[in-house]
Amino acid sequence: MILGRSRELAVIGRMLARARSAHGSGLVLRGEAGIGKSALLTEAEASAVAAGIRVLRVVGVESESTLTYAALHQLLLPVRERVDRLPGPQADALRTAFGIAAGPPTQPFLVSVAALTLLSDLAMETPLLIAIDDAQWCDAASLDAFAFVARRLEAESIALLLAIRDGAGRDVDAAGLAELRLRGLDDATAAELLGDRVSPTLLPALVGSTGGNPLALVELADRLGEAEELPLADRLEQAFLERVRRIGPDAATLLVAAAAGTSGIAAVERAAAYLGVDPAVLHSPAVADVLRFEDDGLAFRHPLMLSAVYGSAPPDALRAVHDALARALADDPEHAERRTWHRAKASAGPDEEVAAELERAAGEALHRSGYLAAAAAMERAAELTGEPGERARRLTGAADAAWRGGDTTGTLGLLDRVHAAGRVGLEARYLRGSVELRAGSPAEAVAILVPAARDAVAVDPALALRILLLAREAVFTAAQPEAMDALGQTLRLLPDLDRPADRLVAFLLGAFLQPRADAEQAGSVAAALTEVEASADPELLLAAGGMAWAVGEYGLSTRLRGRAVARARAMGAAGTLALTLEYIVPDEISRGDYAAAEALADEGLRLAEETGRRNSASLHLALLSTATGLRGKEAEAGRMAEQALSEAVTRRLVKVADVAQRSLGLLALAGRRPEDALVAFEKLDGSGLVPGSPVMAVSAAPDHIEAAVRAGTPAVGERLVGRYLTWARAVGSAELGALAARSQALLAGSAVEAEKHYAEALRLHALADRPFDHARTELLYGEFLRRDRQRARARGYLRSAMDAFTRLGTPVWAERARTELRAAGETVGGAAPGLTEGLTPQELQVARAVARGDTNREVAAELFISPRTVDYHLRKVFRKLGISSRRDLMKLDLGAESR
Repeated sequence: MILGRSRELAVIGRMLARARSAHGSGLVLRGEAGIGKSALLTEAEASAVAAGIRVLRVVGVESESTLTYAALHQLLLPVRERVDRLPGPQADALRTAFGIAAGPPTQPFLVSVAALTLLSDLAMETPLLIAIDDAQWCDAASLDAFAFVARRLEAESIALLLAIRDGAGRDVDAAGLAELRLRGLDDATAAELLGDRVSPTLLPALVGSTGGNPLALVELADRLGEAEELPLADRLEQAFLERVRRIGPDAATLLVAAAAGTSGIAAVERAAAYLGVDPAVLHSPAVADVLRFEDDGLAFRHPLMLSAVYGSAPPDALRAVHDALARALADDPEHAERRTWHRAKASAGPDEEVAAELERAAGEALHRSGYLAAAAAMERAAELTGEPGERARRLTGAADAAWRGGDTTGTLGLLDRVHAAGRVGLEARYLRGSVELRAGSPAEAVAILVPAARDAVAVDPALALRILLLAREAVFTAAQPEAMDALGQTLRLLPDLDRPADRLVAFLLGAFLQPRADAEQAGSVAAALTEVEASADPELLLAAGGMAWAVGEYGLSTRLRGRAVARARAMGAAGTLALTLEYIVPDEISRGDYAAAEALADEGLRLAEETGRRNSASLHLALLSTATGLRGKEAEAGRMAEQALSEAVTRRLVKVADVAQRSLGLLALAGRRPEDALVAFEKLDGSGLVPGSPVMAVSAAPDHIEAAVRAGTPAVGERLVGRYLTWARAVGSAELGALAARSQALLAGSAVEAEKHYAEALRLHALADRPFDHARTELLYGEFLRRDRQRARARGYLRSAMDAFTRLGTPVWAERARTELRAAGETVGGAAPGLTEGLTPQELQVARAVARGDTNREVAAELFISPRTVDYHLRKVFRKLGISSRRDLMKLDLGAESR
């Protein structure tokens, strides 16, 4: 019986009941050592078994926290035969991650999706409880996979419990997960627990000194008043150590078991023999109070016992034990990574042989997507390296692995160590620039990358090209076009490159940096971009898409970016996908598919947060604000825009601030608050506290001019229109020409002049593919005609605008057109809800994918969810749309094809 935990047991009981009805969830249990987390998990397992729920259990082990996917492998070991039933790419990813088969490098999200699919398939046969104890000691790759799974259990017959000890090991990213913090027992419950071991007069003092910690109450009941100045965990470890010391000299075997992790009894026995300790002690009654046998391994009866044994051992003794374990595993290829780490922990000083072995292990971990395991291996390799330059190189490698694993803080800490050693190489500068661009200050990234590219030309031309590509993105993101000249000068210094792919990229980059080209050069650029389209590298495809857009190849740009999305999805490259969606979402907004834009921005936000790309998350939040605002969710959109703007100000994110301010301005325009819109648009140039750029401010001039005219300050618009006209004429596109003509119409001095400009705007809109802007021009023209007493003519344009806004799914603008149409003398009914209006972003993505003929498994792989979740969303889609089959769904017009 567990005392004093009725509330916690009720929460877990409800979780198990929901899991049995395919409404799974994850729960994080937090608390100090000894507070009862393990006991709760044990009780949950017993309840699950009694209810016919299958249990998969794993316990994190500190000595294995640097091993790639050790905990996930341990969890799935009892069901390993299910790997063969997974879709090919997912099965290959798991086999590669676990090191049981050779294969191409894998991505962590693909491994996580594979684990989710396997567990989901298993739970369709029997509901499942996943219990993860001492999660703080799980390796980082496994912990990320557990969190990934826990966030995607809404439609699964799975309950996942994850217990984490306060102040130890690594924490889990619990965003999106419920948490339950365990507190100490009260006096009455403590009295029931201890019985007559402690007198009623002393009990309050014991409860007070232990905080009601159940394990401490039991272990320290006879030690009241002893060492109370020490932290509770230390007092418990002392109590356990006294129990260990009573075993006598044979207790040395316990240290081997503590250091061995899950290596198995045979390895512990061999290592003990190498140390001259009798392995038979493991089976004696003397240690039964500390150790228990589990399958082919050993486990301490409480994690604090293991910590006490291992943490109290002298350094020399620990090194000897790790050396013995390395020898014991010498002929076991399955435990090669584990053996390398034992050798590393046995080294007292510089050891190039072990450092090189650690570096090889890091390479293998990277191949298996164990990025943080690779970072730990490279960091330890650096510590064992004597030569300063080689040590800096390995530290830089550790930083690169940490960055790829989403650990921004760890990356910066490692780079700071490289900088402190005075050995900052070009790779370290490139990495620092990457971190600043993706999670820090893009302006700082420009300051780092532009000179780094120049310095790399003579040393490593291929690296110089990589730096130039990243610098180009940083310059654009930071809105510092003046730095483009320096990039062009550096590019011209590059010698001939060895790889054809590098030569192609250099050519395209040159075209981007010098966009004024004659017809022959333009043809060469288009041909080169088309050649890139065959690439399988999503980042190269994305960069080429940006270059195509810059030289006016808009259709090719869309195709390149679409292929980048498809490749990133297929590879499970979640961080790259989030980055790519930054460009896809604005395309959807410009095309008027706001439902798709909302769905993709929502997905991009989740992926960016899960992969530690803070700046991408901020941009997706701003884009999500724009899409949701256009879909009529004004309050929600305003909150998101303000949050994105706050993040933009803190990190000086010009692009994020631009999108967020435009979103606020557009919301104000739609809501007939032109003064508020004017305030938002006036901040775009960056002249105040909000980051901005005069270049970006020019592109928003049509909205700014409309706000100024509606606010009764046309002089502001007259100041803006000249620069916009110059830009529109230089670009020469129909869409910009249409907006320029509309702006001139708003500022016209006479009705005749205004009519002329509106007519030209509508002519150009007919040549472009910007339905929202077209409808807004019709709305403005209709308003103008109504005020000019041309009500019959006005009604035609207002009716067309209302229909377009309704079709696009932007109700706030449709209502504006409807109001104007009524004022023009036409009777208009209320708005009917759009077909997709009631669908959530993920439901819309599922619906569109199924409508184009994808299977549930294909949709699941694309969206990083399980087939069961796809089916769950699909059933909700059917209900909301009033249909009953996939064939019905394929007949509906759900807007543009899902990407």
